[in-house]
Amino acid sequence: MSVYANLKIRNKLLIGYSVVLVCCVMIGLFGISGMSQIKVRLDDMHNNLMPSVFSASKANQFCQQHRRNFLKFLLDNEITTRRDIQNQLDSEVKEVCPT
Repeated sequence: MSVYANLKIRNKLLIGYSVVLVCCVMIGLFGISGMSQIKVRLDDMHNNLMPSVFSASKANQFCQQHRRNFLKFLLDNEITTRRDIQNQLDSEVKEVCPT
């Protein structure tokens, strides 16, 4: 510590600010490397997980629409409207299961 005590204030300030600058650069480099890892994970999620989420959402929308049409079919008393709804239900099922 005697070497540090014998330094001029100018040199002490330069050393102190240099230490702070080195710490800032290290933190910045650590942050940039962390951001690149996050980007890789986000790209993986976008390419691999999002298509399945969109497919599940589409299937959910189809099920809700089919359920609505089926309830309309059950509640409607007119034979012509029931036939129209039945045709629509059949076409929806053929769209999903083209067997």
